Amino acid sequence: MFIIKSEDQRQKTLKRIENVKAQIQRVQRERGLDVAKELEASTQEHIRELEEQVREYDCLRKEGVGSFRPRNISEVGQYLIKARIAARVTQAELAKQLNVSQPMVYKYELVEYQGASLEVLLKAAKALRVSLDIEAVALQPKKWEGRRKVGGVPNSTA
Repeated sequence: MFIIKSEDQRQKTLKRIENVKAQIQRVQRERGLDVAKELEASTQEHIRELEEQVREYDCLRKEGVGSFRPRNISEVGQYLIKARIAARVTQAELAKQLNVSQPMVYKYELVEYQGASLEVLLKAAKALRVSLDIEAVALQPKKWEGRRKVGGVPNSTA
């Protein structure tokens, strides 16, 4: 689900909800109750999603983020975005802490920090005053026995 990342996005989302509801009322006046009900039914899920996004943003701003232990490294980015929102830190303010430009933080958040280095993730967490507990575990150890190394790289054809 999309995450509202700023007060400006929150206001635009509220305006979008208001516009859709106003359109349904206009259709009811101009084309009748049946057509308005069809339009309302077709937009109901979209409105619900937008309202949920606003609720989540408001909750983060009010209550902050809880503790976090990722099951997967791909979950870290969304947590950092939520931590920034909860801390009421703008992308520009975080950029200064990370020694990068605001557009760079925008890009990190756009892809939920996928591809960012571990150093960037840890710096962002420190700047936002959250802790990242990331564990590295070898899922299947590599076996190098019986292989000759060529230039430090295993060579199984030797």
